[in-house]
Amino acid sequence: MTYKFLSGLIFFIAVFSSGNVIAQNKKLTLEDIYTNGLYRSKGIGQLRWMKDNKSYSTLEFNTSAKGYDIVRYDVASGTRSVLVNANQLLPAGAGKPLSIDDYTWSDDNSKLLIFTNTRKVWRYNTRGDYWVLNLTNGKLKKTG
Repeated sequence: MTYKFLSGLIFFIAVFSSGNVIAQNKKLTLEDIYTNGLYRSKGIGQLRWMKDNKSYSTLEFNTSAKGYDIVRYDVASGTRSVLVNANQLLPAGAGKPLSIDDYTWSDDNSKLLIFTNTRKVWRYNTRGDYWVLNLTNGKLKKTG
């Protein structure tokens, strides 16, 4: 019985280890690493702690609006709630919501400052447009 078990184990290891060798025949290229982002880790995006220190907000892509929602997660319970829908970030006359390069909450979380349409100055994206979304009345206003 031990002989059958050992031969079965050796067969099992041989079959599954050969599959790994076949799967690794694809060559590693610089394009896959740097251009295509094939090996890039998926992050959680821009994370902002809320003023209550019990939750955070982050960006999540909204496929129907073709823009980003700002979503709140409660740390203790994991409860998810949408704070800003991508449709709220649609300027008058625009065909798609604002792209968000950075955002900041006001002290009372009633207003949202959005940095968009950025351009590099030296190494950093420091030029761009600023918009304020007033969450109490839903008005979106360009400030600069």
